[in-house]
Amino acid sequence: MFPKHKARRASLYVLSIILGGLLTIGIYNVSKAFGPRQIEAGAIPFGLPPGTSISIGKAVNPFQGLKPNAIQEFGRADELLRVGKWSEAAEVYGSIALQAPDLEAPLTKKTRALLAAPDLTADTRGEIEGLLAQLDRKFSESGTVLMLHGILAQRLSQSTVALEFLEQAAQKLPGDPEVHWLLGNVLLQGGQPLGAATEARTAISLSQGSDSRFYSLLAQSYHDDGQLDSCANVLEYGLTRFPGATDLMVLNGRLLEYRGNFDQADQSYRRVLTLEPANLSAIEALRTLGEKSPPGQGGKGIITPRDKAQLAIDILEPLVTQYPENLPLREALGQSYLKSRQFDLARLQFESIQEKDSEYPDIQLRIQEAKSVNREPAMQLQLSENLKRGVDSLRTIKSSERSFSERLGHYLLPWGSTQKEFFARYAQTTFKKLDDLTWQEDGWEGPVDTRTTVIFRKDQGLTAIHVTVRDTSIHEGRRNVVYDIYGRLLGMNSRISGNGVSTGDTQCDSLNFQGAVWEAKDNFEIMVQFSNRRSEVRLLRLDPRQFETMPRLCGHMPQIQKY
Repeated sequence: MFPKHKARRASLYVLSIILGGLLTIGIYNVSKAFGPRQIEAGAIPFGLPPGTSISIGKAVNPFQGLKPNAIQEFGRADELLRVGKWSEAAEVYGSIALQAPDLEAPLTKKTRALLAAPDLTADTRGEIEGLLAQLDRKFSESGTVLMLHGILAQRLSQSTVALEFLEQAAQKLPGDPEVHWLLGNVLLQGGQPLGAATEARTAISLSQGSDSRFYSLLAQSYHDDGQLDSCANVLEYGLTRFPGATDLMVLNGRLLEYRGNFDQADQSYRRVLTLEPANLSAIEALRTLGEKSPPGQGGKGIITPRDKAQLAIDILEPLVTQYPENLPLREALGQSYLKSRQFDLARLQFESIQEKDSEYPDIQLRIQEAKSVNREPAMQLQLSENLKRGVDSLRTIKSSERSFSERLGHYLLPWGSTQKEFFARYAQTTFKKLDDLTWQEDGWEGPVDTRTTVIFRKDQGLTAIHVTVRDTSIHEGRRNVVYDIYGRLLGMNSRISGNGVSTGDTQCDSLNFQGAVWEAKDNFEIMVQFSNRRSEVRLLRLDPRQFETMPRLCGHMPQIQKY
């Protein structure tokens, strides 16, 4: 028999084990009911490793407290927002919020809809900030409200603030893939591709791989980190799963360019523009086809294929001008034009060879090559050809025969010239008189029209020239055949005035625009494209000697909008 004190000690030991087990079970049940819930990642391609524990937080029913008809209206608003009708969606969410003023979901949904606006005007931004203030008062601890603050900060290019808000939102909403996607985008923009890749993979796992945006973020993260093989693998899978995902198609075009497959890249970008004619990424990618370098190589002396072709063109053009009867030289120039994707200029060279020697080897084949490939928009080719004929060469004074440099406001007269001197060179009949010191001329080179305003001052002569260039194909209901009109005119004006300084995305009061500035001893120029007028570019040229202190960029906005 055991002594009594030993039996008592054994009983206490067993009891402590039982109580400890019950306490552990109780803590587990409490944490399961009130604490963050955990799930294990499944075998989702490019998601987190299978079996990875993911915290998803406590499930919340956004429709709790809403009447059935309000829930139906919620669904209608969600569909409006999905197809891009953010204003109509915000109106429906707002009407639901009036019916249920104490609920969070209608207010947050309305705010999210307003944040989807392509351009945040002063009025829209003010309404968003008012809604956020209202949400802060009622739901200060809400992860969704923190997420909305992060989205607004990102739209305002306040990356540090956006990162702080979205990191807090991800802690409160760990099971929301949208938050991880937003956080990943901010990390990627801040130069943290590895962190962005982790957020993308988390979003893929949480969404069961159902959203192409998360694959696009992962592929872009690998791209920016220089992991091009991993990027290609994600793109191959993503495009198989989401064949119409334009972000994936644009990035795939870049990889094709890196490998030198320019025709395939060209086709990829044009497929995007078929689906989304206003896709700015595809427009810019198509404009710079052949000029891109793999990540990590930009600015290190890498010569792109188009650069090499342009070097050959710069050498061959003066030789062909000097020796026009040398047909092999002309053929070499045509081949260089082909490589730089200036197909009409190539065709002109080959047709010139054919006129001089119809039996020249393979000349019919060369002409056919120049005609059959995907062609650049006609407007750029025509303007490029005008530039090739000599930017500063003297021409007749007929407007239709003038060089493009003159139609961009680079008239062949010095600042300070009198009106008499100006109209001795340019026909006064092509101009309309606005007042005693201001004359205006309209031009057309389909589908682009130009309006040039020439401004004189008493006793100071020619002091300013204002040019507006518009792509009218948009207003005719057709696809924007000029594509990136700003980028094209920027490149052409740079060939005349030298390299300008980009302003990037700029805001002056309620005006949002991208622009460039050229500043020299004898010339000051500004070119801008307002964000709400993508089919229009404005150029202002000024005599810098008329200003003791040149006004700041925003100070020129009234004049650049005047004509």
